[in-house]
Amino acid sequence: MSKTVFLSPSRQKHVVGNGEYGTEAERMNELGNIIEAELERNGIFVEREGNEIETNERIQIANSINADAYVSLHSNHAPENMSRKLQGTEIYVCPDNEESLRLASVIYKNMRNVKGFADRGIRKNERFTEVILPKMPCCLIETDYHDNYERSCWIVENMREIGISVTRGILEYFGMEYKERIKQKYYRVQLGAFTDKQNAERMSRMLQNAGFPTVIKYY
Repeated sequence: MSKTVFLSPSRQKHVVGNGEYGTEAERMNELGNIIEAELERNGIFVEREGNEIETNERIQIANSINADAYVSLHSNHAPENMSRKLQGTEIYVCPDNEESLRLASVIYKNMRNVKGFADRGIRKNERFTEVILPKMPCCLIETDYHDNYERSCWIVENMREIGISVTRGILEYFGMEYKERIKQKYYRVQLGAFTDKQNAERMSRMLQNAGFPTVIKYY
């Protein structure tokens, strides 16, 4: 039976990261796009609501559809007295929830394979609504500290690798293997060779009008 994952990227449009990071909402929704595409490519159904949906409503939707896992995506910022000094990935779970801990553990294990990963560990939390209210195994990922310039760059530069690592972790939790993308090969057909450029352009236009992409190369 197909599994369903509820993805919940950050709604925090007002939180701006260091350098070219942009907002937390922008970046985490970008990360969500990658994870969603990769999960669905691997046979997992993904439920995801837009940023206009409040967090509590997201949780209600996830509970109503009996999702098999709930994964919240965030990036972190340090307290004012430690601003720009902290780094590392953290994953939060509800205390005494063994299945949520198992989900977080396999995601964290796979995220550690991303080049440049900084380790802050899995942490238990009794305050975050997204780790205490979902009825299914759930976790909240703090990807890294966006107020730290080096770490904000790490997130931006490794977005796809981070997304795939989270995907691998979710699939591993369900006992599934990640399917690598098949590199597609293409066979190209060359039509004609012309000494007169106008003749080459005329043939190119004919092919384009017929729906074939063309490129003219000079040797």
